[in-house]
Parts: sequence; C-alpha cells; structure tokens
Amino acid sequence: METTLGLTDILTVTAVVFSGVGIVLTVLFWMNSTINRRFDDAQRANDQAHVHIGDNIKNLERRVDSLERHVDSGLANVHMQLAALTPRAALATEPPEPARTPRP
Repeated sequence: METTLGLTDILTVTAVVFSGVGIVLTVLFWMNSTINRRFDDAQRANDQAHVHIGDNIKNLERRVDSLERHVDSGLANVHMQLAALTPRAALATEPPEPARTPRP
C-alpha cells in the first residue's frame, strides 16, 4: 500500500486547516466585540451613576442650606421671645451667631 499524498489530498487538508483557523478567528472576533460592547454599556451606566451622585450631593447641600436658614430664623424668634421675657436678653442687641462648621 502506498502512502503518498497527492496534490488533491494536500489541498484538502490545507483547506480544512484554514477553515478551522477561520472559524476560531471568527469566534474570537465575535467574543471580543461582545466584551467591548458590554464594557461600553457598563462604562455608560457608571458615568450616569456619577452624574446622579453629583446631582444628589448638590440637592443635599441646598437642603442643608435651607435647613440652616430655618434654624437661624427659629433662633432669632426664640431670641425675640426671650427678650420679651427676661431683662438680660432684652439688653442683647442681636441674637447670638450660630457656630458653623466649614464645608470641604
């Protein structure tokens, strides 16, 4: 029995090898594009979350400022009521300045 390969056999084996390599490369390209798409989606969601966090911080700062104004107004009202009740408080010309903590 002779085991020599003819030109047709060599071309067939080469075609099968190249087809297998082509399939593997196609699958790798598809996996890479899928991973990139998911990474882009995750990055977009992360960016949106950071925007919402910044908005929430600004909203909370506005609310804290509003609460501080209400507290100051309430302290001024208490001072006026005390001034009407006690002679010592009546001598004070302005309500005491509340202690404020600096914001970073």
